Parts: sequence; structure tokens; C-alpha cells
Amino acid sequence: MIIDLLKMSMANHIVCKYTAFTYHINVEGVDFTQFHALFGDIYADYDSQVDVLAEYIRIISSGAEYVNGALEVTLANKTISGDLIVGAKPIEMVTSIIKLNNELLTDYSKIFDEATKEDLQGLADYCAARIDKLSKTNWMLISISKNK
Repeated sequence: MIIDLLKMSMANHIVCKYTAFTYHINVEGVDFTQFHALFGDIYADYDSQVDVLAEYIRIISSGAEYVNGALEVTLANKTISGDLIVGAKPIEMVTSIIKLNNELLTDYSKIFDEATKEDLQGLADYCAARIDKLSKTNWMLISISKNK
């Protein structure tokens, strides 16, 4: 069960990463510099977690479970939709990322609960830290969305 949750979260991170990356390279307007940097930071954060999740799959399975990062496997394991808003204004991009971020928060809560049940303290600690990080990201994005 926990391996499946980790695979799902890894796939969801890949979807979120590419959505944020697409916004990063396509943002336009007066606030370009700020949003370009913000979306760059977010996609880099999402990307950095893909490897960590893959490593936890290998650790927990004692190396018995292989991680397949192929596109078709990612698409099969994801539970979120990376619906891009083509030609979106920066604030619409922010709103889109808030939704994705909330999905990742849900993933980490599920993994945390399972890790706690299975006495996987390191994984539970990692999830708690990610929940804090994603909650802070949400707070910042929600604050930005109120000012436009």
C-alpha cells in the first residue's frame, strides 16, 4: 500500500512540475520577473522531490521494487490532472498551482498516515516536513491571489 502511495505521489509531482515549468516559461505581463521566479522556485521544489520519493520506494522495498519513470507509467500512476490554462494570466496560473499544491498535500497526508501505521519514522518525518513546506507555499500563493 505505501509503495503504491509513493508511486502515485511521485507521478503527481511530475505532473505538477511540468505544469509549474510551463507557467514559468510562458508567464507574461508587467509582473513577469516576479512570477517567472516564483514559478521557477515551485517547479524546482516539485522536481527535487521526485528523486526522494523514488529513493523511499527502493528503501522501503529493500531494493525489491524498481522505479519506472517512463511517461506511460507516470500517466498510469498519477491521480491529478495537470490541466494547463493556455494563455493564462499570472493570477490564473497561481490559482491552478494552488489546486495542484493541495493535491500534493493530500498525497503527503496519506503517506504520513501509512508511514506512522507502519512505524516508518524517517518517511513520516519527511512527509511532515513536506506538509509544512507545501502549506507555506499555499499560504504565499493564496496571499498573491488576493492582491490581483
